[in-house]
Amino acid sequence: MLQAANYCLNKNINLEEALAWSVRAINGFQGQKSFITLRNLANAYDKLKRTTQADSTMDEALLIATANQYTAYGRQLITQKRADRAMEIFTASQKRYGDVWGVNNGLMSGWSAKGEFKKAIMYAEKAITQAPNDAAKKQLEGQLAKLKEGKDINQ
Repeated sequence: MLQAANYCLNKNINLEEALAWSVRAINGFQGQKSFITLRNLANAYDKLKRTTQADSTMDEALLIATANQYTAYGRQLITQKRADRAMEIFTASQKRYGDVWGVNNGLMSGWSAKGEFKKAIMYAEKAITQAPNDAAKKQLEGQLAKLKEGKDINQ
């Protein structure tokens, strides 16, 4: 069910059917309520321009999300030009997970999207010290340089 729904959502076809498959992936026979299935359902609602239902579904998904899943969702919201909602997500992640790499990485993106580059720089510097590997550290250093130039890292 989940794969079929994802296929339709990615191709932007049969969206009502994709929504039905997304619901069945959660509630149907051998369905499972997980962050992934709930996010997929929210994506189906998004494609159908049902933002309130998408947000409500994601609120439920975030109850079982990791810090990195919060960040990924927040970044998705930024691409949808919903920086205020993204900041709500990043702030909720901070309250839940504290001062960790995934949280600081998300807050860096959120503040950058809002044009608050000094705040974004602060979180970028924290995230660099917490980077899980050299590749992540190098990417963050590039983003930090862009922020110091007063440029949004999300573009």
